[in-house]
Amino acid sequence: MLVKVQHGGNVEKVAKRLGLSETPDTTFDFSVNLNPVGPPPAVKTVLDNGADITTRYPDEYAEEACNALAAAHGLPPEHVLIGNGATEIIGCILQALRPASAGTVAPTYSGYAQVCAAAGLPTTEAIVLSPDNGFEFGEPEKVRGAMEVIFVGSPNNPTGRLVPPTMLCEFSRRNPTKTVVADISFIDFTGPPCPEELKPEKLPPNMVVVKSLTTFFCIPGLRLGIGWAQPELVELIKKVRLPWTVNGLAQELALSLYADAAYMERSRTETQALRERFGGLLATLPDVSAFRAEASFVLARLPQDWLAARLQGELLRRGFLIRSCEDFVGLDARYCRLTVRPEPEQDALIEALRSLLTAGA
Repeated sequence: MLVKVQHGGNVEKVAKRLGLSETPDTTFDFSVNLNPVGPPPAVKTVLDNGADITTRYPDEYAEEACNALAAAHGLPPEHVLIGNGATEIIGCILQALRPASAGTVAPTYSGYAQVCAAAGLPTTEAIVLSPDNGFEFGEPEKVRGAMEVIFVGSPNNPTGRLVPPTMLCEFSRRNPTKTVVADISFIDFTGPPCPEELKPEKLPPNMVVVKSLTTFFCIPGLRLGIGWAQPELVELIKKVRLPWTVNGLAQELALSLYADAAYMERSRTETQALRERFGGLLATLPDVSAFRAEASFVLARLPQDWLAARLQGELLRRGFLIRSCEDFVGLDARYCRLTVRPEPEQDALIEALRSLLTAGA
């Protein structure tokens, strides 16, 4: 089973898919959802010691790193898993549970279907959210079909909408025969690393929380993620792990990643301000809708006579890379996802967009 998935940040693949004869130089990348502030100082410190770290075997199951991340989230270690990003943890969940089917709350991150496909698992849409209410996950959301695992993103990718933690837990309780995988990879942009409502004492037994640390801490080349659930489920997932999937640099970084409170507060504050500014600028463009978001990106819908792939190609020739959302279930070909970037980059993109949309280029 093969699932073709687009991800941001790969200008060569985008140029090839659009049929461009050569890959243009990209000055502004609005396609990847990384923290606009950049990585914390701890990353440079770890990399400066990289030669020593990489010549030693890391702990095979990264226990010290896992304990440090558990403490940073206010979680008992026996509830926590660590992995080479959220994707690996999701793969371990599927391997441990061996479900017959899986569902998503669409539109959502295409990586879920990609991991399911690698496990030979069919994926359907358990719920399809509507643009009419800004893709809000409302109550009560009824599941369509008999899938055994359901993926819910909060804040969701590409809509950017946050599902209240209490609603995630209630959704899990209303579906006790299904395992709900709540992906909160963008939650650090909104508040504490672990909301109180997702602490073990309130977490339903059929719910697993997964969280990539790649985007907020701007470390896509290192890869790091955690997950947590009730101990019985965690132990089941741990049985299928492979050793040494978390490299030594990532393990070392995990020890201090959440220690820089000033960096985290700056990241939240600046991202929110930049996101609100960006959404306001997008809304000034003719017939463009910018949807409310609580993450590091904004979902936009283009005018009737514009397709996202066409705009992607036009912008790429001008040095901008954006993420077309034509491959997301629940979105049509007019949607694109735009990462929150610093003000000068926003202004440059808005100028290019205004020129294209008003001229009908």
